[in-house]
Amino acid sequence: MSYRLVDKAGNQLAEGAVVKTFRDEEVTLKGIYPPGTSAGGNGGRVQLDDGKLSSLYFPGVIGAKFVDDSPDTDMREVRGSRSFRENLTREKGYDE
Repeated sequence: MSYRLVDKAGNQLAEGAVVKTFRDEEVTLKGIYPPGTSAGGNGGRVQLDDGKLSSLYFPGVIGAKFVDDSPDTDMREVRGSRSFRENLTREKGYDE
């Protein structure tokens, strides 16, 4: 699977970007760990540095998310709002 980190507007984020947290604090994006990596866990993590501390956080802290660019996923959001059962139902054509 091929993941990329995007902000709320869908713009791709890269290491070194200066972003704001949900607390309106400016931080530097120091690392990107997609889902399925040892540091990323199931939902992925981002490493943020505020000048004093550098730690791993969920991407939602900076209003970002990982999207899967694999051709068979049709750009679905990772850990989206629909449940596994809802996704499976729609993929199989059994819309309720």
